Amino acid sequence: MAALLIGCHTVVRLEKPPERYFEQSVWIEGVVVNTAEGYADEMTSAVIRVEQVDSNPADFFMQCPSMPECEIGEVVQGRYKLHKLPDSVYSYQLYADNIFCGADYQASFTVKGCRSTLTRSFTFMRTQMSKNLRRYLSRETGGVLAAMTTGDKNFLSPVVYNAYKAAGIPHILVVSGLHLSVLCGLVPLNRQTCRSRRRYGVFSALAALFLMGLAGNTPSVMRAGAAGILHSIGVFFSLPVDPLTSLAVSGVLLSMGNRYMVCDIAFQLSFAATAGVLLGAEILQKLSGEKHLKNRMLASIRSQVLISGMAALFVLPVQAFHGLNISVISILSNLVSFLFLKPMLYCGLIAAVAGMIPYMGFIVRGACLVGGIFAKMLNEVVLFFAEIPKVQFFPETYFPGVCAVILILFVLWCWLQNYKVHTILALSFTLTVTAILVGSYASQNLIKITMLGNASHPAVVATQNNQAVVLFRGGESAAREIQTYLKDRNVQQVSMVVDMRLKPNQVCPIQGEVNICLPDTAEYLPELQFPTKDIAVIMTMDLEGGVAALCCGNYAVWVPSGTLSENVGADHMEILLASSADPGNLRNCDTILTLTRNHRWLETHEKPNVYCGESGAAVWIRPLKYTDNWPMRITGAEL
Repeated sequence: MAALLIGCHTVVRLEKPPERYFEQSVWIEGVVVNTAEGYADEMTSAVIRVEQVDSNPADFFMQCPSMPECEIGEVVQGRYKLHKLPDSVYSYQLYADNIFCGADYQASFTVKGCRSTLTRSFTFMRTQMSKNLRRYLSRETGGVLAAMTTGDKNFLSPVVYNAYKAAGIPHILVVSGLHLSVLCGLVPLNRQTCRSRRRYGVFSALAALFLMGLAGNTPSVMRAGAAGILHSIGVFFSLPVDPLTSLAVSGVLLSMGNRYMVCDIAFQLSFAATAGVLLGAEILQKLSGEKHLKNRMLASIRSQVLISGMAALFVLPVQAFHGLNISVISILSNLVSFLFLKPMLYCGLIAAVAGMIPYMGFIVRGACLVGGIFAKMLNEVVLFFAEIPKVQFFPETYFPGVCAVILILFVLWCWLQNYKVHTILALSFTLTVTAILVGSYASQNLIKITMLGNASHPAVVATQNNQAVVLFRGGESAAREIQTYLKDRNVQQVSMVVDMRLKPNQVCPIQGEVNICLPDTAEYLPELQFPTKDIAVIMTMDLEGGVAALCCGNYAVWVPSGTLSENVGADHMEILLASSADPGNLRNCDTILTLTRNHRWLETHEKPNVYCGESGAAVWIRPLKYTDNWPMRITGAEL
């Protein structure tokens, strides 16, 4: 009830203040709270906490995808044009971070000074600790050790990080509750003595606060920290431990200030994995009295397999409904990686802390050496799993999520019916493998065409398996949304990028193996190109506009740019991905997809043929065999 009542704070304090400045060019003064790499040289992407707008007091956050370089804690000034974030699934990730306003930098950027804040102090500490860890190690090992210990992922080798993604374990490079539990395990706990309980409670609470600040208050570590502090309070006052209550209350506390916190994918993955771990722990308690578990090594292995397997099972629905790739190998790689996690964290913590103390260089070198050895071994294991031909499917529909939910309900039912644990695990593994094989076959070679961006700069991404074709129409926020989309789906190869801008004044921020600019086709009609197995691309342009056609099996998906001539038309099964420009005769397509209905030319169009969806709306096409005599007419030329 408290969470529901205080949830109104999100609307009043966070959403409403920036609305009065939308679509206005205003003078902004604020503090930089977060930065990331920008698209162009000497530019950065930043999140600014706005303190003044045209000399009037203000308090809200805005994201600027491209602005002059700055650092966290600096007070910056400049002129920006504020706008509402596009209503898309990706915007909810920003909402969870209290960001409800986008901004385009215009002019007059200055750095007024630097403000010493707690966030800046923790950022400086994280940078120094990461530097200490990487000083004596190579980039491949030092980057992994720094990411796991301090949360600094800026120095991860792209090859190594892609291997962790391919193996299905990029989450171990993110500081979360797993790292907090290892840190709290440094202090022994004897519940029989009051002194031990209080020592453990104080240390674990301070460790949770320290880790939350060091990791930059990310959702994963915030959830873990809140639950850890509640657990510490219970231990300190000798209260009975109730993990489910701690988990639930931590979720309530985190969502009180911002109701969109539950939309964050890291928040969802963390809660789902924790719920799986708690169920695994309950099952282990039933096994504790069995005779065959007296062997400590066997018991440790089985507990590791059980808890890791339950955590992996419970995150499957989240992965599936967010369109993340799933594979059988990821379950095995999760189990093996946990064997290296504790020694790496212990060595990393010793080296990071000792590096902040004078005359402790010999301890830093020793801890880095041992931690580097474990990191090297883990990298080799990850590379091994990443190169294994694995059964993998791409959840382009809700089928995998539904299967995962059914599987979880089945496990819970078997557990409540007191079935033997070995029977539950065997049946669960069989059902999981069967679902993955069916999903892999059903989604093989499936083409997904997704509209991203906003009404002003709509973009199109066509994916097939692990390949993608991008049609870009401009807009820094659209470019970042495309990059996030490709990253979330582990698309490792952008086969072709078509720059649909009629007058591009900057280099396209999305780069692929083949890069084509639409205005370059004004002098000739290019040949059909096949960037992927079942997607062909053809383009043409005249003085006022152009069009690109994605030929997917026996479908033609039309993407216009600018104002097209009247002689542009098609005589086949068509889908039009529309924008504000009049598409000429293409408006007679069988199906029109658009991000908004507020286009003049749509006012006279038959409404049943128009489908309006938010950013992220997609259409799936089952490819059929392509034939050379497939008819398509474009600007009078027949192919």
